[in-house]
Amino acid sequence: MKTIFPFAFFLLFQCALLAQPQTYFKAFDPNPENVFWTKQGAQVFQHDSFYYVLVRILTGDQSKCCFVKLDTQGEIVQIQSFNVGLDDLSLVSGYFTHDGYFLFSGYRTSYDTGINHAVLIKRDMELNLNWMREFSNPVNDNSNLFGGSVIETDDQQSYLFYAGNNNDHLLFRTDLNGILVSTSSLADNLYPFSNVSFTKTLDGNLLIPGRLAVDTTAYQIIFNPVLRKVDVQGNMIWHKVLSIGNHALVSMLATPLQNGKFAVVCTNDSLPGEMGYYSSLFILNETGQSEHEVRFDMPKGVQFPINLTTTANGDIIGCGYANTWYTAWVFRASQDGTILWQRYLSDSLQRPWSPLYLTNLVETSDGLIAFTGFVFDSIPGLNPYSEDNSNTVPLLMVMDADGCLLPGCTEDIHYITSIKESSDSFIVKLETYPNPASEWLTVNVPSFICQAGCSLELRDLTGRLQSIERLDALSTSETLNIRDLPNGFYLLSLHSSGKMMNRRKVIIQH
Repeated sequence: MKTIFPFAFFLLFQCALLAQPQTYFKAFDPNPENVFWTKQGAQVFQHDSFYYVLVRILTGDQSKCCFVKLDTQGEIVQIQSFNVGLDDLSLVSGYFTHDGYFLFSGYRTSYDTGINHAVLIKRDMELNLNWMREFSNPVNDNSNLFGGSVIETDDQQSYLFYAGNNNDHLLFRTDLNGILVSTSSLADNLYPFSNVSFTKTLDGNLLIPGRLAVDTTAYQIIFNPVLRKVDVQGNMIWHKVLSIGNHALVSMLATPLQNGKFAVVCTNDSLPGEMGYYSSLFILNETGQSEHEVRFDMPKGVQFPINLTTTANGDIIGCGYANTWYTAWVFRASQDGTILWQRYLSDSLQRPWSPLYLTNLVETSDGLIAFTGFVFDSIPGLNPYSEDNSNTVPLLMVMDADGCLLPGCTEDIHYITSIKESSDSFIVKLETYPNPASEWLTVNVPSFICQAGCSLELRDLTGRLQSIERLDALSTSETLNIRDLPNGFYLLSLHSSGKMMNRRKVIIQH
């Protein structure tokens, strides 16, 4: 029994590890033969045991899109390109329907005329094309029209598709085959954002953020944030201007909450006597009146939100970037507007200014948070179209509900290695062997991680420090003497510059 119990306990421990939700940071290249092309993750979905990422592929004079299916480890399962011949295609939004189809919206740029036409595309779960529809501006067929958000109506009998330009705001309603049923104009003095977005409210109506010109000079237009609620026919229910004083609105996102209220995140210019921009979270009541406002702390510079949504328990989650080093930024807040946590992710310890962007996020069925976006490749000279000669590739990142890549994180900053150092995983690698170990435990670390010095800490499961080893700048491997430690489970962590880079569970069994 004495020899069986530890082994049986080890098996149970291994099974528990396998059962834990998988968090990771993964870069992938859906188009590796074209190394000079910029590739950006635009939207992420999760269904059953797969992730689906919409990817935009850009080069000097072309814009293409593809749809990538990945497993729970971030490995590519399938890639499907969107083919529109010589024309450029930019897809900016997507929606997963009740009957298992993907809807994508965006715009096609004609190779012959250069005019942009809004498009709506439907694909099945195997990424096969169901149909593709194109929409022109009914006001002026020769003017550009950019597709934005798309949703399915509550009766599951039609799709709503928002498109616009600087002058026209249109709400298209189609049947399930993409055939146009009706068109509503939303045009007035509301300026759209570039993504022309809306979200569906709990009562089946639409929530549309926008900008209202409040001061016009010869050199610039000053905008204030505006939120409007309209029904599915485009009729106005209410229209509210958020008061931010005499400060220009830079960006704005909105999402409905489970309690019937609304969350809005704005980025504005500086307050009097301050430098730079600032970001705020507003909570609005059912009629659009502001009940709560809180400004985000800015330890890494001002945050620019790119996507906002809610979780199953009603919390607010968002992502974007901070302008210092273009560090990725994620946050979580409660429905009452309390900011629960903020996290920042830096692409490289060697090049902390190397940009990392998060563009879209979704809560998974097991309570994790999945993100997509893009990261700049640290290998120079790959992209002749980039000023700093850097290429970008899409990413898939999965964090736990606390915003951690490594469970139990307490730091606000996550450091991620460069593509050059780790082509398949960006979490700082920490290799240990053997595991279980009896007398000696060997630990391998990346060559660049200890340039400023680092340490290995071994703790038991109660948190008591059992061993600490200092590593110099040239260290890539360390062997720990563990022969005097009792059998059991331990946590080995790697630290550099006061931050925990990685942590692994190890087993000591004599």
